[in-house]
Amino acid sequence: MFMKRLICGKMVLVAVLSLALSSLAEAREVRGRVHCGRTRLEHVVVTDGKSFATTNSRGCFSMEVADSADFVYVVTPEGYAAPRVDGIPVFYQRVTDADRYDFELVRSSRSKDYSIIAMADPQAANEKHFALFQKKVMPDLLATIAGQKKTFDQIIGIVLGDIVWDNMNLVPAFKKEFARTEIPVYPVIGNHDYVKEAQGDYETAQGYRQSFGPENYAFCIGGDYVVVLDDIVYDTQKHYVESFTDEQIRWVSGLLEYIPEESHIWLCMHCPMRRWFSPSRPWLGKGREMLEVLEGRDYTVLSGHTHINNVSELDSVHLEHNIAAACGAWWVADHCTDGTPAGYKVFEKKEGKLSWHYKSLGKEKDFQMEVFLPGESEFHPDAVIANIWDHDSRWKVEWSQDDRAMGAMEQVTEISPNYVREINARYTDKGKMIPRFKMPHNNTHYFMAVPSPDAKVVTVIVTDRFGKEYRETVEIGR
Repeated sequence: MFMKRLICGKMVLVAVLSLALSSLAEAREVRGRVHCGRTRLEHVVVTDGKSFATTNSRGCFSMEVADSADFVYVVTPEGYAAPRVDGIPVFYQRVTDADRYDFELVRSSRSKDYSIIAMADPQAANEKHFALFQKKVMPDLLATIAGQKKTFDQIIGIVLGDIVWDNMNLVPAFKKEFARTEIPVYPVIGNHDYVKEAQGDYETAQGYRQSFGPENYAFCIGGDYVVVLDDIVYDTQKHYVESFTDEQIRWVSGLLEYIPEESHIWLCMHCPMRRWFSPSRPWLGKGREMLEVLEGRDYTVLSGHTHINNVSELDSVHLEHNIAAACGAWWVADHCTDGTPAGYKVFEKKEGKLSWHYKSLGKEKDFQMEVFLPGESEFHPDAVIANIWDHDSRWKVEWSQDDRAMGAMEQVTEISPNYVREINARYTDKGKMIPRFKMPHNNTHYFMAVPSPDAKVVTVIVTDRFGKEYRETVEIGR
């Protein structure tokens, strides 16, 4: 019995030593410094995507970098930002044989107020699509940024994936457009930002990494933190699974140790966390596990991918903004399949309070609904229909007829008559079949009211969660 215990003890010791030696073989120590000019920056978080270190009073750090790591990079702290190349912040360095990685940051505003402009799915497949991006999106975006600069010292852009449509050759052209904004533009990898001809999640994402750096990263703005995550596990030839990985969950868990409890966290990804379109699988793969890591934190989720606009309640406190596509219905219609106009979303943090609005391309910021007359809806032909794409449970939708208040409108599932007309003009009216993914998609951000037979005028009165009122009046032609 004693001999058995001795042998078992030796086996355990060998196993522990082997594990330790294996860990040493899989990582190596590197050093560096983070500074801004002559100012050495203390308490800056540095990571390789797996482990973390912080800088000391001299701005110096040392850390174990995994052999599998592609980058050493910083979580840029409040009041500082990474220098930009073609509009994209370069907060990272590719891992080489070097044992030293120094980072020089630039000063930014220390204001607690800021604006985030979140755009999803520009998704250009070719030069024609890219020209449409330049023509339709960029002028609107530049005008919005100019307006935001009147109020905010800090403005950033986030592109929530599908920057291109399986054509990474267009990335340099997009980066030049991002540079024209003169604000930092942060990328998120989407399912069409992979090299689909390659094999496996790592190899297919090489083109993205070469152009934009790490897929998972974070930075501070106004005391809050933006955390960007890759939620796609790609195989090859457009085959992928929408999911986080255990490694990402561990990385976020480690990152949270360096984020103050009072900071708001913006969790940015391509595929939505709340899969409202899939009753059989209502959550992103490992999405619930990721949210468990964030339990007790103040956070908002931003996503794209669906070409549909929905504000989803993840629980009684936290929201996800699944933002409609900047390209509309893949550049063939000015609306997305759910009837949301092509556009992007503007978030503002001012005096400690968050607000937001959806910005439709070519429209004023107060353009928040479209109203349809009786006879335009196939499903509710007797009703006035209001499409209110950024609606959430704290909005109020009421109506009046002939200046008489009629109370709340009824929320219904509908499709957009505008989108039906646009997509038919491109396909059905020309004798072509509408591709399945471009078919009109029903949604619940519609409201109906049936006017009296003798009614002449109907007004839709919408009040958003921030108390701002929008009105739209239509004449009933009977």
